[in-house]
Amino acid sequence: MSIPREHSLDYPRLGGTLILSAGVALFGCWFTGMYAITGIAWLGAVVAIVALVAAVVGVVLLFSRRRTAEPHTGERMLGRGQRVVLGVAASAALLVVVALGFLDGYVWMPEALMPGMTAAEIRARMDDAGELGSSLTMLGIWTVCWGLAALAPCVLGVIGPAWLSARRMLLLTLGIVAAAIFFQWMGTFSMGMGVADTFGTSGGQSSFWVFYSMLGQASLIAVIALWLRPWTGGPRAA
Repeated sequence: MSIPREHSLDYPRLGGTLILSAGVALFGCWFTGMYAITGIAWLGAVVAIVALVAAVVGVVLLFSRRRTAEPHTGERMLGRGQRVVLGVAASAALLVVVALGFLDGYVWMPEALMPGMTAAEIRARMDDAGELGSSLTMLGIWTVCWGLAALAPCVLGVIGPAWLSARRMLLLTLGIVAAAIFFQWMGTFSMGMGVADTFGTSGGQSSFWVFYSMLGQASLIAVIALWLRPWTGGPRAA
């Protein structure tokens, strides 16, 4: 007679998830240039290579063994009231993330590129040089697009599809955070180029951007961990 026991861990999948997440984190460190402060020229390349190897090893482990049962069995769906509350809260948090990304490109990054000048002074000089309009266009497009995407959890919470669960809502929210932050550089690139063309400076980022990009990497790691839950989903026999 078999006696149901607690769900066991699928260790290859658990190891693959952890290693893949570590690879993503290392790539994030390399991408944000955090290792540049050490002054070691080759360290960034080493970190990038290690991150790539970790990602490959993680993927291999993840697909080296099939699960014993369907994933996420017994996942509890949300009631309508829960869906609405969770959706509104998720959209509010996402709008804050988008607003911070806009402020970085509109205020903090220009001030970091031109220490001693306010963002208003920088924009006035850019306007005189004919650089402001094009610089704001891409930032505006990024803000509008991801601002609309931020409303998706709220819309889903109100519509209430039957498959919506807390885990899936969290996956959607974290995925939007990771994607919005990843593409934020596209919105701020024109602003950085406009400052450089106006004042003859080199490129750079604000100190806030380092932590902002780390939030994006952490969100991506959380998505991986939630999507690739390492539980077998079935009972073990004694």
